[in-house]
Amino acid sequence: MTTEPAVVRFPDDPTYRADPGYNFSKIKQAIDGSMADLRHDIENALPFKTTPAMQLGTLVHHMVLEPLSDWMDEYAITYATDRRTKLFRLAKQQADEAGKTLIPAAVKEQAAAMSQAVFANPFFKALMQGDNTAEVGMAYDDVALGLRLKGKYDLLVNDSAMVDLKTTSERLNVDQLSKLIVSRHYHVQQALYWRILRAVRPELCEHPTHMGWMFVRSVGAHDTVLVWADEEIVAHAEAELDHLLVRLSRAHTSGDWPGHHPKGVVTASLPRWAKIREPAVPSNLTALPS
Repeated sequence: MTTEPAVVRFPDDPTYRADPGYNFSKIKQAIDGSMADLRHDIENALPFKTTPAMQLGTLVHHMVLEPLSDWMDEYAITYATDRRTKLFRLAKQQADEAGKTLIPAAVKEQAAAMSQAVFANPFFKALMQGDNTAEVGMAYDDVALGLRLKGKYDLLVNDSAMVDLKTTSERLNVDQLSKLIVSRHYHVQQALYWRILRAVRPELCEHPTHMGWMFVRSVGAHDTVLVWADEEIVAHAEAELDHLLVRLSRAHTSGDWPGHHPKGVVTASLPRWAKIREPAVPSNLTALPS
């Protein structure tokens, strides 16, 4: 168990990142993978690499959820588009020396257009006019599980609804978005945030769990939509989180981090979708051909 405060709301990002608790980015590996995969990732942590999509998403988060003064000094802008040019390399060197992240001007313009689209969504605009807090990091020691858990939610509105901002290139139809939420475990991630929030603020324990996501497309006209989870998604998220944390607790406590198949052998069966169907017989067929 850590010597950090048992329940904490972090004052800044560096303090949050330095906390030894398990966050969702770390433990989600065990949902699609195994506890052995998770342990391997923990013990062989590779240097964090930001992809262009992640950089764009982070910038949109800054523009939508944080005051300009809180983040703009973290970035340096370049108009060079080819990373192989001398101009780009010089800009990168100067940014590194200043401790800043270098972003192409085109990426900043794209993020600004996406942010404007988010603010133009009337439902999100109404949420932002409520009593809300944004980008809050928290942690607590779950004594029953023997785990320290931490998380950082995007937006909490009126102490009753949590909304995460998501950027995507996918189409924004409801079937696609439902699949995206479940397949990428966005709902389980938010269930973890709710669990930590209620530990940090026990007065919220009686509030129902309202999960929402503000999606904005990174392509085209940057369409947006605010998506609320129904009761079935919320229940699935909480059940998945319980299952994940129990497995994590057992591994963390015992030191046994099992793979997908601890016994090393299984028997495969023909999947239901591949079952051979009986051939259809035309209704007007009275006799078999000779």
